[in-house]
Amino acid sequence: MKIVLFPGVAIEEIGDCHKYFFKEITKRLNGDGEIVPWEIGNNHPTFDLPLKGTREFICKVILDFQTVIVHALDMKVPDADVYLGHSAGSIIALAQKDKNCVTFGSPATLVECIRQKTRSSDDLIDAMDKGNRKILNIINKYDVIAYPINKPNVENFKYQAPWYNPLSFFPATMHSDYWKSETVIKKIVKTIKTW
Repeated sequence: MKIVLFPGVAIEEIGDCHKYFFKEITKRLNGDGEIVPWEIGNNHPTFDLPLKGTREFICKVILDFQTVIVHALDMKVPDADVYLGHSAGSIIALAQKDKNCVTFGSPATLVECIRQKTRSSDDLIDAMDKGNRKILNIINKYDVIAYPINKPNVENFKYQAPWYNPLSFFPATMHSDYWKSETVIKKIVKTIKTW
């Protein structure tokens, strides 16, 4: 079984937690695959204003998310049996219309709410509506970016990250908790085995 993982926004570096997470899933499924760090082609602007680093980070995230909405269907991705996607990477996974996929920390419902009059957002919504494939959508209850996907072919799995860390209240911590969660790894493996 080949599995392809798309991390979140393109500025997200592939770190040890991503590698461990992916290695555990492929090992437990006796599969192989790759982590595909996707990139966008446009240059991000820079700013000479207060909070420069924060402004540039937010700008990059917004532009990356917008690029995914517009170009996810046109991106060249490796063929796989199952696609996994975190955050904006989940949009790329969902765009692979005929393949089962697992999303976590996914803002896909926002794409449906936006309903931009572009081919890409309409086709992305159509891809989510496809009933001939299975989708597991994992949501950390305290991740403010993740939402349920209310489609008949989607299983929404909600979990709560442990509250042992004072930084757990920080939204970015909750949005990246998936990478370190044994609960998430077990749910992904168990679900894919039933497919």
